[in-house]
Amino acid sequence: MQLSNRKICIIINAITVMAICVTAYIVMTRPSYPSHHLSRAEFPIKGIDISAHNGHIDFGLVTTDTIDFVMIKATEGADFCDANFNINYNGARAHNLPVGAYHFFRFETPGAVQASHFINTIAGKDFERFLEGFNAVVNAGENMRVPVGETTEAHRPGTIK
Repeated sequence: MQLSNRKICIIINAITVMAICVTAYIVMTRPSYPSHHLSRAEFPIKGIDISAHNGHIDFGLVTTDTIDFVMIKATEGADFCDANFNINYNGARAHNLPVGAYHFFRFETPGAVQASHFINTIAGKDFERFLEGFNAVVNAGENMRVPVGETTEAHRPGTIK
């Protein structure tokens, strides 16, 4: 039995459409971050890093996924502010999540200019709960995991203020 070119094309197109549908289903139903794959025994503290690139964040879902803190992109370079910084900050705080902020450094601008931009952008925000948690981890001393190499002075208890 020989298939005509038309039938071969129909079969190939049907397989392609099925593959696209399966791929779309997998992509659309997976979690937005892989935190559920991390062992609490190996990684007792879990956090996420978010920015405008992540789109809308459902912080209610984040809190049900045992996320302990949120790091939010605030600035980049000398004058860029993340479009969702305030939205993400307020959303995380509304769900009682400890919040930290970060700056994405660009080499074409002096560090002092970028630091000033970052400090001015996050001024007035409350990061106390995040800093308390961070200090608790640092002060845990021997129980703190140092991921690469040997323990450095920065990892010793009491060295981060």
